[in-house]
Amino acid sequence: MNARDFIGEPCTCPECYQAGVTGEPTRRDPQTGVMLHGYGLRRWLDARQKFMDLARKSMHWPTSPLVHSDSDILGEHSDFLWSRSR
Repeated sequence: MNARDFIGEPCTCPECYQAGVTGEPTRRDPQTGVMLHGYGLRRWLDARQKFMDLARKSMHWPTSPLVHSDSDILGEHSDFLWSRSR
């Protein structure tokens, strides 16, 4: 399995709309194999953001336009690394 197996197309169902994640790619839960969407995806995105904020803070990186994405911090396969760390 590679990192692309964990990322899917954005979902436009009513639950995703209510959770505010219609523009976000769905993510596969590595433990269950289920694609996360709706409020499950919102929780995943919030946890990922919290992790990235802590990573930036621990490395004394500013949260600025200089850091464009998590791949700037964790490398090319950051989504895969994050999904495997849970």
